[in-house]
Amino acid sequence: MRIVAHCHGEKFTIAVGDGKQHVRWLALVTALRYQKQCYPHSFRVPLQVKNNEGIVLRPRMPLCEELTDMSEVFVDLRDGAENVALDQEGAIDSALDTQTWADEAYGPTSNLRICKFQWKVGGKEYDMPIPVKVRGEYTVAANWATMFPQNQFGGKFEIPLDPVDIGDGNIDWLAIKSAPPGSAKYNFILEDGSETICKGLPDYTLAQDGSHHFEEFPWECPIAADPLPDADSRPSTASSVDGAEVDPRFDEDWDTLKLRWIEPHMKLRVKDVLKEFYSILVDLYDSYAFMGLDLAVEDPTTIRSGRHYAFAAASKSAIQRTKYAKRGEETYANTIQ
Repeated sequence: MRIVAHCHGEKFTIAVGDGKQHVRWLALVTALRYQKQCYPHSFRVPLQVKNNEGIVLRPRMPLCEELTDMSEVFVDLRDGAENVALDQEGAIDSALDTQTWADEAYGPTSNLRICKFQWKVGGKEYDMPIPVKVRGEYTVAANWATMFPQNQFGGKFEIPLDPVDIGDGNIDWLAIKSAPPGSAKYNFILEDGSETICKGLPDYTLAQDGSHHFEEFPWECPIAADPLPDADSRPSTASSVDGAEVDPRFDEDWDTLKLRWIEPHMKLRVKDVLKEFYSILVDLYDSYAFMGLDLAVEDPTTIRSGRHYAFAAASKSAIQRTKYAKRGEETYANTIQ
């Protein structure tokens, strides 16, 4: 999946993999691309992201929920110390809108997920007054309770139900709460104060007695399900569509590769990088093996001056698809000594 980002006259095509990153992540990547493209100037903080219909995309929403392949977005950046409205497509509408977006993106609750409580308007069988708010109780997931205490992040809540423009004249009725992973049992509250359920929501959101809704809210983006996961269960941040997530040979190669000279915490980072660029490393090693390691024997500086190429060769040594595999591993070992 790729997104086309427009930013102050520049256009960037950004690979986002499955699109499980936040809109905020896309905005920051665009800002970095813009900084490199228009160097030299200081980094400009993203203030707002809109789709091609002019609808503001909330910073904590996953890309896959808001966009499709080759969707276009418009990213606005801070210009100097103050927010400045720009007269161009995708420009900032108001200081209030940008302040709200910035608070969600970088404020004190920006490390929490977005929990959406939706009132679905359906056919005649669901024809009833629109509720004014959502009332319920939130329970923080047990695995995260030590990091996000229940008495601070959980408990009873009441949230107004507001109309949200989703384009083409359509409106969603949503109540939004920022919270860590957990679960919520809730009802919708009508204007007269009475409680009701939404018959337009899926049946699995209803309690067995049908008296209220119940939903679980895990992390909506690739974050570990447990705050202290095993190393191998950590999700990779790699976003390359050509990465090792589609190549079963990576695990075999990684298990064979010995990196005793790297500290354990750095080894996990190396694994993420190798996973993201695995297909490139495969092609690089194939080309290197085709040339033959005799080049390194004739001119030792060939391999010493390009340790990153030697590292790529070593990472593929377990495959042994050529007669040079073993010699490549030995040459690499000599290089790092």
